[in-house]
Amino acid sequence: DLIGPALTDHVRALRELCARHPEMDSERIGVTGWSFGGYFAVLAVERAPGTYRAAVAGAPVVDWRDYDTFYTERYLGLPQADSLAYARSSGLTDAAKLSRPLLVIHGTADDNVYFFNSLKLADALNRAGRSWSLLPLPGQTHSPIEPVQVRQVYGRHRLLVGLRGQ
Repeated sequence: DLIGPALTDHVRALRELCARHPEMDSERIGVTGWSFGGYFAVLAVERAPGTYRAAVAGAPVVDWRDYDTFYTERYLGLPQADSLAYARSSGLTDAAKLSRPLLVIHGTADDNVYFFNSLKLADALNRAGRSWSLLPLPGQTHSPIEPVQVRQVYGRHRLLVGLRGQ
């Protein structure tokens, strides 16, 4: 279970921080990340919408069967031996539960987390009738470095953060 313990710990930490610091607005918590962090962001808004108001997911792995086997099998075992672990850890399993704003950003030439991960997520979210946004970064690899693309990424972050009143 790649997401359960991490998500549980993060939600618990956020609740404790909000309890200790009343100036924190627990109704406006967003989550953003890239690669594994992008994966975390997708599952955070799918599985813990009561905690996370919105997410920006960069280059998310959504199906661990499509990621580097050396990394994945170390944590989840062989897909043939434990398909439940792969389903439990997938960003596709709960796509129909998405109820919060989600922006997915992904380089089309990503050679680490292939762009088709975001296409698989797009298919699952669209089939479930969920509303979400995609910012493809043409020609960019796993980390956008072209200045105009970097401005687009952080400009979109600000737009999503601007959802205060929704």
